[in-house]
Amino acid sequence: MACKLANPSSRTIGVYPSAWVVEDGSERVLDAVTHKGGRYGDLELPFIVAVGRAADFPEDEDIERALYGSTVEYAYDSGSTFGRKPDGYWTATYDHAHSRVSGVLVVNNPAPWTWTKNTPVLWQSPDPASLPAPIFPTWATAQLAGIQVERQPAIRSVHTALGLPERWPTGDAFRWSDPR
Repeated sequence: MACKLANPSSRTIGVYPSAWVVEDGSERVLDAVTHKGGRYGDLELPFIVAVGRAADFPEDEDIERALYGSTVEYAYDSGSTFGRKPDGYWTATYDHAHSRVSGVLVVNNPAPWTWTKNTPVLWQSPDPASLPAPIFPTWATAQLAGIQVERQPAIRSVHTALGLPERWPTGDAFRWSDPR
């Protein structure tokens, strides 16, 4: 039997073991909000930071952890309680951390063809010293209440604010002509 490696017409396929990496999306969100929240200097009024990603968007749990801190269970002899670690944007170890940022507006896959499909979510600051952010009726909201996050849906669909039909854009996405 002849060795196939010496035969230039044989096709060799190489297979390498795959590696599965689970990336924590909360770090990307925290980095983006920290960067944008400090970028504008000392503004006179609180403001909203907008965050959007076109690919590989973090889950709601990642955003929650990035902004409000990781949940943790504290065990005692008498039982256990739940709380949050001071590793979130608004739960840093010093008082009124980032109180100038009233909210973080998160949009999943912000692109013209998704504007009528994806509802922005305003994650509100839990800091009582922070002025409340204005909430548009086309935004859903998330707010920390104790250690739980309470979510409210948008009152109106996004397409109504934009003046677009609900199923916009209309027509075929790609009109390919037959090259023949």
